Amino acid sequence: MTVRTRSLLDTYPGYVAGRTADAVAQNGGPTNAVKLSGNESCFGPLPGVRAAIDSEIVLNRYPDAHASNLCRVIAARIGLDVDQIVAASGSLPLCRSIVDAICEPGDEVMVPTVSFPAYSAAAALAGAVPVRVEMRGHELDLVEMANRVTERTRIVFICTPNNPTSVAVTAESLYCFLRQVPGDVLVVIDEAYREFVTDPRSADGIALLAEFSNVLVLRTFSKAYGLAGLRVGYSLSSPKVAAAIRKVTAAFSVNRLSESGALAALNPACDSELERRVAHVVGERGRVTQTLRSLGHEVADSQANFVWLPMGPAANEYARMCEQRGVVIRPFENRGVRVTLSTVVENEVFLRVATQLARETR
Repeated sequence: MTVRTRSLLDTYPGYVAGRTADAVAQNGGPTNAVKLSGNESCFGPLPGVRAAIDSEIVLNRYPDAHASNLCRVIAARIGLDVDQIVAASGSLPLCRSIVDAICEPGDEVMVPTVSFPAYSAAAALAGAVPVRVEMRGHELDLVEMANRVTERTRIVFICTPNNPTSVAVTAESLYCFLRQVPGDVLVVIDEAYREFVTDPRSADGIALLAEFSNVLVLRTFSKAYGLAGLRVGYSLSSPKVAAAIRKVTAAFSVNRLSESGALAALNPACDSELERRVAHVVGERGRVTQTLRSLGHEVADSQANFVWLPMGPAANEYARMCEQRGVVIRPFENRGVRVTLSTVVENEVFLRVATQLARETR
């Protein structure tokens, strides 16, 4: 007799991360592949972060259960009350906590397709029902999502810029959406890539918190701040929603080293360097997009730190051919490929491969 596990797990795929350069090499591929599959920063920690981590010598004591110091600094920088902030080990576990805090079994969680898979996974694991709404081209179809809200809808996830299609929701369309959605439906605005947004028409979730008590915004230190390895993210919402999420979020989720690193990254002395790094990504985004379009590729209008090439059924094969030539990108089956923007050198490696493949398929 063996231990019985949940029947859901028989069909649940679990989180699937982008392939790594090491995995490619272990499977007989190039040993020096460039990894552009993970939406990470190509830069190391911001100034002062490493020193802050190195100086954190109290490792035999638990950290603060809810990263209170970090929450206070975030609240002060954004202009919110500290009881509106919940910190955790990245946005991914926060997605799970949000669903656990809001949904009863059988409730509906609306998710755009294609978008961050953690939304559907969190719903399924909580016994809620993921309701998938197809995109309109590369954009979230907020009109259709509003039309699909029912009495059973408890949460709507909106990723902007959307992962993986890179397009940001406009402020006008999001405001119209929020005016239509009942106030007891939580609208989660995932802004993991907000720092890279340059289009003034794009929505800013934090600006909506004062007017809409059913809005929750997700932010992270994993992207622009370059701390993906430390795993720190946070949510901003009404105090009532934040209190519910805090109850179901694992205590001590943010360890001492992670909180020290995130606090150092928020030091105003780091702001100019952060802006420089973001400007690099934005510049490379334009250059890579222009080159790919000159090769005949359709490329979405990215506002993120990656670009999206809609390729339909050819997505997996294109990623495989890139991998054979030393570039690891992220395919989404029957949809497209996502390519993370990196250094000029690594982006050039990808563009050379893209040029070679374009010539071979003409």
